[in-house]
Amino acid sequence: MKATLEFTLPEESTDHLLALQGSSWSLLAWNIDQWARNEVKFNDRLDTATLEELRDQIAQEMTDWGLSFDD
Repeated sequence: MKATLEFTLPEESTDHLLALQGSSWSLLAWNIDQWARNEVKFNDRLDTATLEELRDQIAQEMTDWGLSFDD
């Protein structure tokens, strides 16, 4: 199976750039989530509730957008 994305440039240059950078955005979110996880789990942080809220928010946003780190 093949999939082809087509963009009319320069009018759709923003959409084109987002399509090209999709995996980078996914990795950025995953890295932030892992950083927050490690801060909660391994470091003696006084603000762990805030970090847990951050992780919860990332998870909720991913659910809302139909995204998963496992894909």
